[in-house]
Amino acid sequence: MLSKIRNITHRDTDVIFQINSESIPGVSAFDSEYYNLLVRECGLFRLIEVDSRVAGYVCAMNRFATYDGDEFHWFQSHFRENFLYVDQIAVSQLHRGKGFGRALYENLETYAIQKKIAHLTCEVNYKPINAASRAFHAHLGFKELGRLTTRGIVVSLLAKNIG
Repeated sequence: MLSKIRNITHRDTDVIFQINSESIPGVSAFDSEYYNLLVRECGLFRLIEVDSRVAGYVCAMNRFATYDGDEFHWFQSHFRENFLYVDQIAVSQLHRGKGFGRALYENLETYAIQKKIAHLTCEVNYKPINAASRAFHAHLGFKELGRLTTRGIVVSLLAKNIG
């Protein structure tokens, strides 16, 4: 299998919505307004292609974004250094468990090192539990810094030191 990571284009919208839909409840559902907001705010909105088919995506923003999410604001208030906040990472059902999520995170880490960004941050559902995502992030070296109740759920706030 030949894989490639690249920035999204407008032609990718439908497949990103499809992957998002099949990844709920692990990620928040897109509607057009939320998707367009992420396209504007995320300095990094990338996807991974496998044999020329989109297998997953990741969208991340730095601490200076104007994003209005509770989790993002928590990280802004707890980190003085620059960080990348991963709003969403999702891999299609067909491609899960094959290392493509890890590849997307490795791509973000490479970017963070190049830009001297100290941390990768994200949140994972704690209640209701998303055990697979918690285990995945722990395996990648993310540590829980706290928990936050937002939108009727409890999330674990995770970070990985890069620099």
